[in-house]
Amino acid sequence: MKLANKLFSRYYFSIGRRSSAAKWRDDLEPKFFENTLPVRDTTLVREKLVARRWGKSVRTLQRWRLKGTGPIYIRIGNSIFYTMADILAYEGAQRHGEVQK
Repeated sequence: MKLANKLFSRYYFSIGRRSSAAKWRDDLEPKFFENTLPVRDTTLVREKLVARRWGKSVRTLQRWRLKGTGPIYIRIGNSIFYTMADILAYEGAQRHGEVQK
């Protein structure tokens, strides 16, 4: 669990601050949106990081949970987690349109 959060954070916190030294790292670091991070499908991800991935607020994810329209989640105490498998499945379900041949 800690590894995935660390990888998510390192990528997302580097987005806003682009120094000249950081530009060359973009080619070396895995891109989160390409699903190439070395995490398993059972890895737990915090709701804040999922919100960042999708460009939504944490409040939006909370609203989706109340409506029952968001991805499947896990509640441990007062904390909310999502598995990578559920995140990817939800993203796949949101795809629309036809496949180009």
